[in-house]
Amino acid sequence: MWPIDEKRFSVFAETLRKPLPAELSDLYQDARKRGIPVIDEETMDILSFLLSCKKPERLLEIGSAIGFSASFIIHYLEPSATFTSIEYNDEMADEAEENWQKLGISERIRFIRGDAVSKIKDETGPYDFIFLDSAKGQYPLMLPDLKRLLEKGGILFSDNVSMEGRVMESRFFVERRDRTIHERIRSFLWEVSRDPDFQTDLLPLGDGILLALKLV
Repeated sequence: MWPIDEKRFSVFAETLRKPLPAELSDLYQDARKRGIPVIDEETMDILSFLLSCKKPERLLEIGSAIGFSASFIIHYLEPSATFTSIEYNDEMADEAEENWQKLGISERIRFIRGDAVSKIKDETGPYDFIFLDSAKGQYPLMLPDLKRLLEKGGILFSDNVSMEGRVMESRFFVERRDRTIHERIRSFLWEVSRDPDFQTDLLPLGDGILLALKLV
């Protein structure tokens, strides 16, 4: 079997990718120009595929940023679906609300401002899809509540779990300032992957995606 050249494959896959709707494309390009973290195109590919297959009715997003990911996700949800998003950064939260208003989707989003670690403790759920893309060092702290809130058959989609590949390295090869988050992400990946209540898959897409299907 011929080995796959990942760079060439990525370029080829890009030629097959459906373009974003104009209003989402403008928001995406603006965020990229300003250096604001938003989901990348490979993440959008797998996320849109899963949403189209599962058609979740109760979705929780942790980490709204300026609202792009929520705007993208809602594009694939049925009108009856409920969507809750949590963001702790007030400046980004203000911009997210402004963007949702411009896109005409603000009424479809239940928006919570504050620290997700504490805010999700007040949530009762259940959710059938959770999109996790916030402060990576908090992932292990949120895991018990994420599991509690996710219903049987629900999907936990955890984005950016590879630290640009550094998560695979020994902590001694990681800069001292990054060692705490390195340890916490590895702990999160280990706990979810070894939990018998989850079926998991770690994907080398974007900056690493961990998919977890709740079995019970």
